[in-house]
Amino acid sequence: MALIDNLVSYWKLDESSDGSSPVTRADSAGSNTLSDGNTTPSAAAKISNGANFRAASSEYLYKTAFSGLNFGTGDFSISSWVYFTANPDGKVVMHWGVESPFRSASFSIGGGGTLNLYINDGASTSVSSTGTVGTSGWHHVVVTRTSGTVAFYIDGADASGGGSNTRSVPASGGLFFAMQFGLYVAIDLLQDEVGVWSRALSGAEVTTLYNSGAGLTYPFTVASANGNFLGLM
Repeated sequence: MALIDNLVSYWKLDESSDGSSPVTRADSAGSNTLSDGNTTPSAAAKISNGANFRAASSEYLYKTAFSGLNFGTGDFSISSWVYFTANPDGKVVMHWGVESPFRSASFSIGGGGTLNLYINDGASTSVSSTGTVGTSGWHHVVVTRTSGTVAFYIDGADASGGGSNTRSVPASGGLFFAMQFGLYVAIDLLQDEVGVWSRALSGAEVTTLYNSGAGLTYPFTVASANGNFLGLM
């Protein structure tokens, strides 16, 4: 199976923005192009540019009606590169759902740098990683769900706690980066290379995306030492 298989959306976040006006961020693999809330600037990131969310300006990216993220109780994966220099508690990597009645799913970084998957389908379940994200430098974070079993990865390594989350993710609603319905905004978070799959990535695929810390961008092509194209991963 190739990394592009069952890829729903992928945001390179390479667009250039000085923060003076809104700049949309393209979805390279799907139809979830993101609008800019409060003129999010760009910054040098893991691969080319990334989104530089600043708490003082309450910046975020969003789509009012998402497409293809209605996984129900099925399998899915979310991958992203993140960077911060302060306490990571409360960093929303990706959030989607509806506000009333509240139905949502969130991939976030919580207290002490743990990764969290929260799903509310009328009742809620939250699962956290055992491993933690450091407070400096770029880190690759991934969550996968396979038949309800949740796995987390940090910098290519398994950081799971053996938890499960069988709640149903919302079938409709809005999609947000760095915000949870306007109430939960990331603090000085840089984000880059965000991908969503409608299947669970394998550990080997996560290792490929991490790419020894260099990252790998859509369409996940690899070149040989002499520059020749080797194919899709």
